[in-house]
Amino acid sequence: MAQSPELDHLIAAMSRYVIDLPRAIAIHLPKIKDGKVNDIEFIWGNKSFQSWRPNPLQEGDLGSATRKKFDELIPHLNKAWFDGQAIQFFSSPNSTTAHEMEIETIWSKAEDVIVEWGDDINSKIQHGSAIEAERHQRLMDAVEAERDSFVQEIHDNVLQDLHVLTMNMASKLNPSLDKDQLLSESWNLQLALQKIQKDLRSLLTQEQQRTALLSVRLFSLGETYSNETFTTDVTIDPDVHIDTLEGNIQNELFYVCKEAVSNALKHSNGSKVDLRVETKSSTGEIQLTIQDNGDGMDDASLRSSGTLNMEKRMQRIGGVFSLENVDGGGLRAQANVRRSDQE
Repeated sequence: MAQSPELDHLIAAMSRYVIDLPRAIAIHLPKIKDGKVNDIEFIWGNKSFQSWRPNPLQEGDLGSATRKKFDELIPHLNKAWFDGQAIQFFSSPNSTTAHEMEIETIWSKAEDVIVEWGDDINSKIQHGSAIEAERHQRLMDAVEAERDSFVQEIHDNVLQDLHVLTMNMASKLNPSLDKDQLLSESWNLQLALQKIQKDLRSLLTQEQQRTALLSVRLFSLGETYSNETFTTDVTIDPDVHIDTLEGNIQNELFYVCKEAVSNALKHSNGSKVDLRVETKSSTGEIQLTIQDNGDGMDDASLRSSGTLNMEKRMQRIGGVFSLENVDGGGLRAQANVRRSDQE
């Protein structure tokens, strides 16, 4: 492939200064059709870029033929080509942990090519492993504290009642008691057993609620997905009583919110997302709204796999999901579901 002197100079500079950098770096020639970038042709990549590919790219290889989910890359390539730079986030399996790691790639225009600046994957894996270990330890500490609290409640209430009941039974097992006395003691023991059963049910219910409160999970989501450049505000109308919903409904609503907020952080190019939980006045349904102040989406992206996944989650609980661009900029996702007592 014939190359311009400027491109030869760029490749020479890259080969000299970044060939051994741990960050994956590559140069691509954009393929323009109808005024838009619709593909990229590989020209050059440093050692790190090639080492993380199962099959090293050859000069002239097309992105559409060598990359998974290439269609999702097209908007980033066009933004880089026409605006100068674009940042892409995606998840990749981390072989050292049970979770995926977040990868950042910067696409930038240089002369007549697009340069791909990838993450330092080795550093990411090491850092991610340390974070995962710390997160796992915090989780184990929290579980341990909850277990100790639960055990203490069992000891202070239920076991003491059982001890008293056992002592009473031992003292009442007297063959000299007449029939009326036996019936009376039997009734008292039955009431005591019912109290213990009620206490156990109450404790188990409290334990389940502690691990499934949707409001707590949503506020925690807001903290997790906020940083110096991006804010997630969570507002929950207390009259909605979302924590009283069935466990499966709480779970599906949480994961819909999580995916919508995550997408806003990664792809909106905005600085803020508002998550609101309220009652829809016209129907009485519970309505969750996730709205960012970013660039919005084109029609094709509005029907992406992520959108379909959120729709399926809502369908499983008899709800409805919608996604639309907002006048003046931004994207709005809404999830509506009826309470069981509304059906």
